[in-house]
Amino acid sequence: MEVAGGRRWGRLRGAWTLIALMAALSCGSGTPEPASPPPAAVTGPETPEDAPAGDRRRVPDVRFDYFDGSEGSLADFAGTPTVINFWASWCPPCITEMPAFEAVHRELGPNVAFLGVNVGDEPGAARELAERTGVTYPLAEDPDSAIFRAFGGLGMPTTVLVDGHGTIMHMVASRLKAQDLRGLIAEHLGR
Repeated sequence: MEVAGGRRWGRLRGAWTLIALMAALSCGSGTPEPASPPPAAVTGPETPEDAPAGDRRRVPDVRFDYFDGSEGSLADFAGTPTVINFWASWCPPCITEMPAFEAVHRELGPNVAFLGVNVGDEPGAARELAERTGVTYPLAEDPDSAIFRAFGGLGMPTTVLVDGHGTIMHMVASRLKAQDLRGLIAEHLGR
């Protein structure tokens, strides 16, 4: 009897381990990030961190619908440094960082634009989360994850810093605290 029970426990433990691993891979680990060092950048061979501005990737030309039903595009942000945050209501690290993004958005005012892009989510859940977290910066829908893929997103949440010329200056695929976000904006956008 103990052997059969031991096998059953082993299978259950294996199933729970697999579920935990899948959740961590789909949305980050959910564990708090240490204050230092700051999260690592996600860079590709075409966008090295030390590449001259002319060698960095440009923001993809994409259109989207805002939560209020109006249409927009990333070209609407031309001339203003912009923080683009990809998030989903099913992603605990995304939920955790939204109030921090709102706080930094309020601090920086018109000097840095913020855009939240909800990726592949159920519209009702996304809107409810935005209301619950108190986010006031513009929120856009990406129901089929096409915008996220155009940026080369690797995990949730992903934050992209774009200069006023539409050049991607930095990408981070992890949860950010307010102080981390402020530091990245200062370093990569000069604000």
